[in-house]
Amino acid sequence: MSNFHENLSHEEADGKIMMPAPTAWPIVLAAGTTLLMLGLATSIAFTFVGGVLFLVALLGWISQLLPGRGHELEELASPAERPTAIAPRVGAVEQLKPGVVGYRFQLPEKVHPVTAGFKGGIVGGAIMPIPAIVWSWLSGHGIWFPVNLLAGMVLPGLDEGSSQQVLEHLQRFLPGPFFIAIVIHVAMSIGIGLIYGVILPTLPPLPGGPLVLGGIVLPALWTAASHSLMGVVNPLLHNYVNWLWFVVSQFIYGVAASLVIMRSEKIPIRPRGPGRDQDAPSPPPGWLGCLALILVGLAGCNDNFPGKPVRANEFAMPSKITDFQELYSQRCAACHGADGTLGAGPPLNDPLFMALVGDEELQDVISHGRKGTLMPAWSQSAGGPLTNRQIASLVEGIKGRKWSGEWTSAAKVVSPNTPPLLAADSPNGSVDRGKKVFATACATCHGESGEGVEDDAGAINNHAFLTLVSDALLRRIIITGRPDLQMPDFADGSGRESDFKPLTAGDVNDLMALLNHWRMTRNGK
Repeated sequence: MSNFHENLSHEEADGKIMMPAPTAWPIVLAAGTTLLMLGLATSIAFTFVGGVLFLVALLGWISQLLPGRGHELEELASPAERPTAIAPRVGAVEQLKPGVVGYRFQLPEKVHPVTAGFKGGIVGGAIMPIPAIVWSWLSGHGIWFPVNLLAGMVLPGLDEGSSQQVLEHLQRFLPGPFFIAIVIHVAMSIGIGLIYGVILPTLPPLPGGPLVLGGIVLPALWTAASHSLMGVVNPLLHNYVNWLWFVVSQFIYGVAASLVIMRSEKIPIRPRGPGRDQDAPSPPPGWLGCLALILVGLAGCNDNFPGKPVRANEFAMPSKITDFQELYSQRCAACHGADGTLGAGPPLNDPLFMALVGDEELQDVISHGRKGTLMPAWSQSAGGPLTNRQIASLVEGIKGRKWSGEWTSAAKVVSPNTPPLLAADSPNGSVDRGKKVFATACATCHGESGEGVEDDAGAINNHAFLTLVSDALLRRIIITGRPDLQMPDFADGSGRESDFKPLTAGDVNDLMALLNHWRMTRNGK
């Protein structure tokens, strides 16, 4: 005790006194312990980050206890400002009186004002969206994509439907989500800025100072926590966010907010002892903590808890399904192929067929089927399961070629001389002329009499085949070909005789007459 008083007297002689230095290591240690415990219930990432924080904070705190560390010299008040000596009174306790200068100090004695954290949050929040806008522009999603993702933290329904529908929905301007996203962004930016304003002055001295801690360390910790929690708090954002650009935006916010706070002038904290003006209004105690708690609660509120049923998994009545991909996969893909090609039925993903067939004709075929073929009637009015809205969705999707796998082919232009898909009521075709057309346009692949080439490959003069296939399908294949099977259309001369010319409507009628002749005479005999 005598040594302490000797040292104290020596320090007072120099006008300074040794005081404990402010440190944030206990707070960091508590945060690491919390993340360690949280990792047991959520993700190993929390356990790893919490363990690193725990070890770093423990070593930092221990280093503060080493000799010559953890203390700093503070200027002593002038003798006139020091508290007067208290004369002891036997039998009574002399109470310290509030209002005496130097009655009770707060550490640190100088801090950044609350407005510094507010300004830092505003500036950081204004610059932070720049990487998100750049990413959305480079990725082709549009500027509203990150806005709607942020709104998805609290708004249900943005992740309903197929992945393609969700993607298209998120790329549009939505007034409600736009307003919610602005509120969330402003609240989080200001809230974290206020926290920065409180934490940065108390951080331990490290190389680079508060800029490294506020611009790199804290954003890295926040990003790690966001990555681990995002799948629980906001699955929509977790599925579509680009984490590289997310990290860049967090670093930009941290650097901008830290620079604004660091450049603000510190203000001294009044001692706790001196009284204040009783007439001056003052906020209720703890208002800043309550505000931060409310902002954090509003920014992170969501009801997407693990195991909770979501709308995407709810059972939907078959009549309520209007998504083209889902309808096509259920009703059409088995015969026409998953992407409209290479199916047992004729290809639908064919630019020439799309150019020739009309909306009304396509709707009629889907609704009422084709007589004499396996194409069923899908309309409820014809005994099928599909509503008019569902049939319209199929027509729109087929005509718009909204396939899961796009088949690349040059678009075809329909000329006035293109044969019509639908034949006249009484087509005037000639078997003899049909044989001449067949020899020029078809024999190279199907044989001179339709018997096929190379082990019956391409044989069409087959009674079973001609009996099962309808006239409408035969005519359609003659005109559009089978591009998915490399069969050319009516105007494509590849693989044909040198004197081949595009087929006319009369040539198609003649070929149909020949095929009907083969059908009736069993293999042309």
